[in-house]
Order: sequence, then structure tokens, then C-alpha cells
Amino acid sequence: MAMRPLSVLLPFLTVLLSYAAMGEASGPVISCCLKTSNTQVRLQLLQSYQFQNGAMCHGLNAVSFITMKGVTICSDPSTPWARKAMSYLQKKHKSQSRNHVSLHDPKKLALTMHENLSFTDKLDSH
Repeated sequence: MAMRPLSVLLPFLTVLLSYAAMGEASGPVISCCLKTSNTQVRLQLLQSYQFQNGAMCHGLNAVSFITMKGVTICSDPSTPWARKAMSYLQKKHKSQSRNHVSLHDPKKLALTMHENLSFTDKLDSH
């Protein structure tokens, strides 16, 4: 009778250990650009960017831009378009973080609501 519980437990443990091993092997995924392109999109279609250090990724220094649709564009960070795009995204990020309102700070909430009155008036008129 002792063999029966072991025969049920052994396949379960095998599956459990294989999932644990896959979890360790997968770890954090690092996405590297293998080459840069001359692709340029409208700046308004960009969502974010990150630098790629050549020492970590195939010896290629690059900047990867993520579009609103999740497409990655790998660019040479020294090109005029890439510099303009990075500057645009930095300004966009700063304005978004400046407009972030904490619901725990009534003074800031009131000030932000006052500053945005003209915006809400425009919405109401449409």
C-alpha cells in the first residue's frame, strides 16, 4: 500500500521541480538591439526609450524607442532624430510627473484643479 501514494506523488513532484527549474533559467530578459536603423516616426507616437550599453549588448551602443503600439525602434543615439526624440520624451515625462496629483495632498489637488480649469472648460464646450 505504501507504493501507491509514492506513485501519485512522484509525477507531481517531477512537474513541480521542472516548473521551478524553468523559472530560474528564464530570469530577467534583457533585450538588445543587434543593429540600428534610420527609421523615424512622429515624436507623438513614441512612449519611452532606454539606452543600450555596448558593453552589455553585442558591443553596440544604441537607444531603443518604444512606440505607443509597443514597437521597438533601435537608433544610433548620436543622430539628430534620436537626440530630438529623447529630448521630447524627457519633456513629456517631466510634464506628466509634474501633473501627477496625490489624493492625499488637498492643497496640491486644489491648485491643480484651479490650473486645469481652462482645460475642463474646453472639454465642456465640445
